[in-house]
Amino acid sequence: MKETDFQVTGGAKGDLAGWAWDLSSSFGRDRVWLGAENTLNPSIGPTSPTSFYMGTQIQDLWVNNLDLSRDVEVGLAKPLSISVGAEHRWERFQSRAGEPDSYRNGGYQIPVDDTPFGQLYGGRYPSPGLVSFTGTSPADAASLSRNNLAGYVDLATNVTDAWFIGVAGRFEHYDDSAGNTLSGKVSTRYELAPDLAIRGGVNTGFRAPSLAQTGFSTTQNTTTVIGNTPVSTIAKFLPVNSAAAIALGAQPLKPEKSLNYTAGITYEAGALHLTLDAYQIRVDDRIVKTEFLGTASNGGTAIRDILTANGVTGVDSAQFFTNAIDTRTRGIDAVAEYTLRTSGLGAFRLSAAYSYNKTKILSIADNPAALSSLNVVLFGRQAQRDLVAALPRTKLVLTNDWSLGRVHALARATRYGRYTESSNVASGDRTFGGKWVADLDIGYDLTNRVTLAVGANNLFDTYPDRNGLIAADGSGAYGGFAPFGLSGGSYYARVGVSL
Repeated sequence: MKETDFQVTGGAKGDLAGWAWDLSSSFGRDRVWLGAENTLNPSIGPTSPTSFYMGTQIQDLWVNNLDLSRDVEVGLAKPLSISVGAEHRWERFQSRAGEPDSYRNGGYQIPVDDTPFGQLYGGRYPSPGLVSFTGTSPADAASLSRNNLAGYVDLATNVTDAWFIGVAGRFEHYDDSAGNTLSGKVSTRYELAPDLAIRGGVNTGFRAPSLAQTGFSTTQNTTTVIGNTPVSTIAKFLPVNSAAAIALGAQPLKPEKSLNYTAGITYEAGALHLTLDAYQIRVDDRIVKTEFLGTASNGGTAIRDILTANGVTGVDSAQFFTNAIDTRTRGIDAVAEYTLRTSGLGAFRLSAAYSYNKTKILSIADNPAALSSLNVVLFGRQAQRDLVAALPRTKLVLTNDWSLGRVHALARATRYGRYTESSNVASGDRTFGGKWVADLDIGYDLTNRVTLAVGANNLFDTYPDRNGLIAADGSGAYGGFAPFGLSGGSYYARVGVSL
């Protein structure tokens, strides 16, 4: 993979009739060139290349802002701070096709011979595409763009010296299926004592479906767990606006909408800083992937007949994005920070952060009418469990950021709690225990502008428990959802230059 990212920003600011104004424009592009090496397309046979260009994905974003602000005396402890503004945003997502060998079906048939492989697999036609990940075909390529207009008002003041209140509202208009949205926020902070304060807030929010969620499409060889068995399948991920997805009941994606509550306490005493916050987040119309539709246990040939009738052939199953569920997440975050400065050993910036959260599914949308007569589950047990159990509920991060003259080091230990990778039946679930992962970065400032550093991510080469379902090709031993990855440790040397 090769990624190129750039951003250009310009603007101006000044004062006009008592208002401070700020006008800015920013354009950015992220371009990802996807390639694969040391793999092959088995359907081409022995003549298959071993390196491939798989396609390119490009995200463009152009944002223009006008912000106005001023303070107005209203007879309270502090002036009323008023901010208003407008924003225009244009974005585009492009997915470009890779070379044909990365996705095509070469038609190769494995010969029957006296070798164990020939005896076991002889006569079969391998799946098209790469063993690792299939390239983007012209049928999967896409280009989508949209405009967004927004305006906001933000008011904030101290009612008393100890009591702060803020109120804000924002309206947005999208020229695609996201439509119009309105959100608001109320926040407050009260100092019980010079070093002790409580805080809280209520806000509504939204997240418009990304263009990639609307237009992304790919065909790939993948594995899903059915019962206690990993099953290989050729799956098609459908754009929601494609004929095949619509035939399966897909609807234009709507924004996710949320209602959030937070409450917390903060304490500062010299070099010690403590915070404790609790929160609840309810998300309606959450965008999720459907189950694999068309597998033997979920629609079978009836789904594949619908796909074939709408021009999608040569696949076993299909998925698409949908606004399928409402969820509620509750959690707490606790942070402790302390800076210790010594005369001979340097400065130690110590911190500990703990988080706990639990997500519950409140409701699930009914199957679309196109699937109501079929034995199909749109968002079944495995997809539900992946949402509520596939991430650890707990995380603890211990950090020491140390410096002495030109030498500095960052040491971090992170403990991820246990998590579960699920099947469509409980007996196929696999639980992976909690793990500690260590990171280390040691640097030396050659000058004020040049720094040398060496370090490691996952210093001790930690892997998940070997508790996955192992497929015929030997993969799957470590599962697929590890929050710290499946590649073990990585080590680096770095030169940093600041201009």
